[in-house]
Amino acid sequence: MMKYQTLVVFFFALLFVSISAQQCGRSLGNRVCPNGLCCSQYGYCGRTTAYCGYGCQSQCGGAKAGKPDSATQKENIVDNNDGAKSSQPDNAIPKKETTNNNGGA
Repeated sequence: MMKYQTLVVFFFALLFVSISAQQCGRSLGNRVCPNGLCCSQYGYCGRTTAYCGYGCQSQCGGAKAGKPDSATQKENIVDNNDGAKSSQPDNAIPKKETTNNNGGA
C-alpha cells in the first residue's frame, strides 16, 4: 500500500512541475519558454500558429514557429465589425463580389 501512495504522490509532483514549466508571459514576470518556443497570448508555450500567431507574447519566431497545421493554411486577421479579431484560414473567408448597381452605363 505504501508503494502505491508513493507512486501517486510522485506522479502528481511530476505533473505539477511539467505544467508550471510550460507557463510564460507578462503575468509571470515576462518568463520565456524553454527551447525557443513561442509564448501564446494566454501564457502557454508551443510552436504552432495558436502559440506563435496573433497575440504571441515572446519568441514569436522561435522553434519552427508559425508552421501551419496544413500545407495550404494561411493566417488572416478578420475584423468582425464589433472590434473582435479572429484568425481564420483563407478558405474560411467568404469572397465578396462587387457589382455596379447605379443603373447607368
